[in-house]
Amino acid sequence: MTPTFGKTPVAVPPRAPLTTSRIFWVWLPMAATWIMMSVEGLLVAAVVARLPDATVNLAAFGVAFAFALILEAPIIMMLSASTALCKDREAFRSLRRFGATLNLGLTLLMLAWTLSPLYPWVAETVMGLDAQVAELSRQALLVLLPWPAAIGYRRFYQGLLVRHGHTRRIAYGTTIRLSGMGVTAWLLFDAPISGALIGGAALSVAVLVEAFATRFMVADCVREVLATPHNGEPLTTPRILHFYIPLLVSSVIALAIHPLVNLFLGHSRLALESLATYPVVAALAFVFRSMGLSFQEVAIAFMDGSRQRFDKLVRFAIGLGAGACVLQGVMALTPLSGLWFQHVAGLAPNLVDLSVPALQILVTMPIFSVLLAFYRALLVWSTETRAITWAGLIETTAVLFVLWVLIQPANMIGVYAASWATLIARGVDLTALYFWGLPIVRRMQ
Repeated sequence: MTPTFGKTPVAVPPRAPLTTSRIFWVWLPMAATWIMMSVEGLLVAAVVARLPDATVNLAAFGVAFAFALILEAPIIMMLSASTALCKDREAFRSLRRFGATLNLGLTLLMLAWTLSPLYPWVAETVMGLDAQVAELSRQALLVLLPWPAAIGYRRFYQGLLVRHGHTRRIAYGTTIRLSGMGVTAWLLFDAPISGALIGGAALSVAVLVEAFATRFMVADCVREVLATPHNGEPLTTPRILHFYIPLLVSSVIALAIHPLVNLFLGHSRLALESLATYPVVAALAFVFRSMGLSFQEVAIAFMDGSRQRFDKLVRFAIGLGAGACVLQGVMALTPLSGLWFQHVAGLAPNLVDLSVPALQILVTMPIFSVLLAFYRALLVWSTETRAITWAGLIETTAVLFVLWVLIQPANMIGVYAASWATLIARGVDLTALYFWGLPIVRRMQ
């Protein structure tokens, strides 16, 4: 079986036998990349927590980062698109033009939204934020203006690195990104500006230096793909849109969950404390989730329509998810979590007391993340991307429903409600993707 793009089969070259060892060594640099990116959020939060007015600045930075994520969402799937589609010169050029247009549009949209009078209305009236938190979050979002375009540029070229088997270079780029973030935070630590702005500046510099580094490291892959003559039906803009729009929508839906959660947290019990702690808890949980997120492009690259490869990848995914759950359990269910939140994240004692139970709720999240990544990879490989969009809509609906039940009738503390809602919704999403993927699996030989 070969994946289909619309009605046109996509040729799959002969593959060498797939082994667990081979999967592991291709996955490992990708995992290192995602883990380092997850550490980035922890480090920024730790810096902000050690500056004046820590609770207010943590809340403001969390809100700004949530908005930045949703504005970045349309470009984030460029990594999967580049991995799957950049097989020759014409496809590369077409997808590069598409990505550049999307990058420019998102940057202008982010600028317009941040300067719009709608922003304070949404932040203060709809989300219920304090005026100081709302203004600080707006300023931090302006500092994050380079974020979407730098992410889109970097992810396009990272797709080429994955497609050509150079995943280790992606890890090198992330190391450069972390270094840029650390140096920026260190230089600005004693500057007379708020912690939220320092956090935004550190992240902006980090993604810019990584984007430039990635372009340098991908040069040989670009030369190779430009030397590959076009073969088959051209990758026109309508075909790109047919493939990419469902991925774009699903990504927007997934990342829209962050500001929606903040909206509910702003009206929850212990609202300011929940807004301050949830980004820190989510950042630590993301370290363990990242092991699964890193598996999606690896699975796309290795799938070829055979049941043997599918079974190998499934076994690897289950083992990976179980191992990540054990690691998060060791952190969440032992005194390590309290030590982390107090001494590494730098939270005040009352915020530590809120953070530990919230992390414990999320202890099974890693296996959901691995299996979600696997089934999304299956659907992307088969170009049946619309199912990912529908599953994302179902997940968002589940998040909103559970948050409403837990915050309104149940009057649960906001950060706990957010953890439960996220966990339950991921389980619902996984169930939907499993059933949508079944027909593809049944057609495998």
